[in-house]
Amino acid sequence: MADESVLRDAIREIADQLCLAVDGRVDFVVRSRVADIEVQKLVVLINFLLDSANRLLEAQEAQSRSLDALVMERSALLKATWDTLLDGLVVIDAEGKILATNPAAEKLLKAPQTMVGHNIREFMPDPQRSEHDGYLHRYQQTGERRIIGIGREVEAQCLDGERIPVRLAVSEIVIDGQRRYVGLLRDIREERAQLERVQRERARAQEASLAKSRFLAAMSHELRTPLNAVIGYSELILEELSDGFSVQNSRKDLEAIRDAGRHLLSLINDVLDLSRIEAGHVELRVDAFDPVALTRSIHSTLRPLVEKKGNRFLLELPETAVQIQSDAGKLRQCLINLLGNAAKFTEAGVVTLRLGWDAAESLLTWEVVDTGIGMTEAQLGRIFEAFTQADDSIERRYGGTGLGLTLTLQLAQMLGARLEVESQPGQGSCFRLLLPIALPTEA
Repeated sequence: MADESVLRDAIREIADQLCLAVDGRVDFVVRSRVADIEVQKLVVLINFLLDSANRLLEAQEAQSRSLDALVMERSALLKATWDTLLDGLVVIDAEGKILATNPAAEKLLKAPQTMVGHNIREFMPDPQRSEHDGYLHRYQQTGERRIIGIGREVEAQCLDGERIPVRLAVSEIVIDGQRRYVGLLRDIREERAQLERVQRERARAQEASLAKSRFLAAMSHELRTPLNAVIGYSELILEELSDGFSVQNSRKDLEAIRDAGRHLLSLINDVLDLSRIEAGHVELRVDAFDPVALTRSIHSTLRPLVEKKGNRFLLELPETAVQIQSDAGKLRQCLINLLGNAAKFTEAGVVTLRLGWDAAESLLTWEVVDTGIGMTEAQLGRIFEAFTQADDSIERRYGGTGLGLTLTLQLAQMLGARLEVESQPGQGSCFRLLLPIALPTEA
């Protein structure tokens, strides 16, 4: 056994070597002047501990590298989500200062690269702008929630002053004792527009349903009136014949039956024509014809109808015109409907049928102008709807199914024409039919 001082020196020397080995992470080899069994045991123990420590350090390094890779992967995924999220994200501190925004928020609020460092209230309209700081501080003191953890629809104000509706959801997080608030902004302009479209369509469908109900009520009256006339006058003639009267004495009754039958046929034809057009069963019969001759013929045919209420029926034609390719029958029906409409609503006035020729635009223009009752803006918006009169009072006073202008519009569109109308209450109306010389290829 070495003496105590030599052993102490040997251990000190071993300790120095051990420190160097640990710093360098190398195998520990004892170099000692003392050959003692206790020293050798100590060396074996130290080498074992060093080997175990090295293995532990290597395992920790491997685990650290794995954790670093996982953190990098999660960070990349988070950044990709942050950058590509369609909804806007804004992070603010406890005072409302903006700490971070994603590209969607910058695009939504029209503030690229300028939001960080500003207060979030700058992107709010009044009165929310002036109330925001108070709300935020009140929440931090009392926990009273209005949006945080709840969400609601609010208005955001863009950098250029435009206000847009958004759905806002806010969550709260605490990092190192500091409160942070993450707001998610979803643009709901398209959603609201879609909702408004659905509401308009629903209102239009309800109005159409109501119009059809009114139409059926009107049609029941319109159909019963001529049918009752046909039946009543027929029974009257039969009674006269049974009493030995001559058929010659029943001439006026037969004329009444004829007129009632024609009116009934006109009503039925209107309904059937509209149904055929809507079902796509109407075809065009295109041929060349003279529009001036057609207009003269219509004027001559409808003169008795227009002048029946004490009206003057004027005809204005161009000095020159051209032959056109179109469906003369459907064009005639359009003009007859428009003139019949003018004759119905004009008394002791003037109805004018005017044909114009625009060589530059290659258009023929028919105008039906009257000095009748005219229409308001609200009535103008409804006159081309099926089963609709301008209003109920007109239907009660003048009668009709409300299908004439609807049929005219449908037929005009088939011909590739435009149908325009101008009117003032009490000053009459002007319906304008603009027809291209050549039929469009779509037709």
